[in-house]
Amino acid sequence: MCDIIKDIDFYGIKLSIIEKNVLLNHICNVVDKNEKIVIYGYSLGSFRILKKFPIMYSFAWDKADVMLVDGRGLFVIGKLLGFPFKDDLSIPKLSQEILRMANDMRYSILFLGTTADVNARATYNTRIKYKNIKVFDGIDGFFNIEDEEAIVKHINSIKPSILFIGISSPKKEEFVSRWKDSLNVNIILLCGGVIDIIAGDKRQTPNWLKK
Repeated sequence: MCDIIKDIDFYGIKLSIIEKNVLLNHICNVVDKNEKIVIYGYSLGSFRILKKFPIMYSFAWDKADVMLVDGRGLFVIGKLLGFPFKDDLSIPKLSQEILRMANDMRYSILFLGTTADVNARATYNTRIKYKNIKVFDGIDGFFNIEDEEAIVKHINSIKPSILFIGISSPKKEEFVSRWKDSLNVNIILLCGGVIDIIAGDKRQTPNWLKK
């Protein structure tokens, strides 16, 4: 683990302590050095399904390199309890930061997840908004385990710098657990409903309402 990221035990779950700008710089360094990290996150809503999907718990400790405090509620509760969280940086907010950074640095991305139609709209919207990003045609999330090897081979053939995975739990955790070491990408971001937001099908909660 990079020494700029401090992992803590938050009542049995892993969370990372890192400032936003430090994380973004770290992501740039990972891409530039052709390394690999997995970014994941817990929100308050995650706690109610950890028991139902135990892989969400083990995934954080075994596979995730950065564990975000994903959501205002968990961030505030953690601060009130005295935990040294740095920035209120949810997965949707980080996704937008990564897209802006990818545009500045001319990185490439691929969306894996949601329906083919929503994925295509997210891909199109990103191409229109971020002219300097190489946005590969996406892959929908409705595949079987038998399809995964071919999907990984395709991803590796085009080598996107950043892979957004917007598939429901526990499928996305299972997919990354099986294929993390084989995927020829630099940043693997498990991003929940972010692809739907980029496609325009969902709206991100405004900051004033979260606060």
